[in-house]
Amino acid sequence: MARSRARSIMMDEVRTGELAGADRDARRIAELLELLPSMAGPSTWNGIEELVDLLVHVQGQGLAACLALARQAGVDPSRFDTLLAEDELVSNLLLLHGLHPVPARVRVEQALERIRPSLASHSGGVELVGLDEEGVAHLRLSGACDGCASSRATVEQTVRRAIEEAAPEVAGIEVEEEPKSDPSFVQLTVRGGA
Repeated sequence: MARSRARSIMMDEVRTGELAGADRDARRIAELLELLPSMAGPSTWNGIEELVDLLVHVQGQGLAACLALARQAGVDPSRFDTLLAEDELVSNLLLLHGLHPVPARVRVEQALERIRPSLASHSGGVELVGLDEEGVAHLRLSGACDGCASSRATVEQTVRRAIEEAAPEVAGIEVEEEPKSDPSFVQLTVRGGA
């Protein structure tokens, strides 16, 4: 029992180190992408871009093959997909290659579900109307957003950040207000004959 607990703690430390290393590597990649074009001539830069594209493509194919093999090995698919999605490093790698096991719409819904308590504490709400073919998420805000520009801006920023973290492949976010009802308008329905 103690050995299992020690291994779990050690794996957490390894995982934290992996994430810190991955974050550091991602920052360095961004730095190099900014720096290298000015250091290389156009033909050299084109060759570098092609090389990176090919490496990413091959890596994606290898990752897809690993996922297929793991699923064929009798691993519980639901549990496997959950573990993949919950691991930040693996999840981001799968997103990069279009292999994430959880569809974007579901991840957007999950992100909205996570922030709903915070929005509700400010009498606000959000609903996913849909995700269109271009990858734009259409949302409807309700509650505290009505009539208060700063409240609406805060809610929109919170919603955007949550969606971008959960589903970075979403191409855009369109926000619409909840339809307002006009209390002076009463709809009448005619029943029966005249």
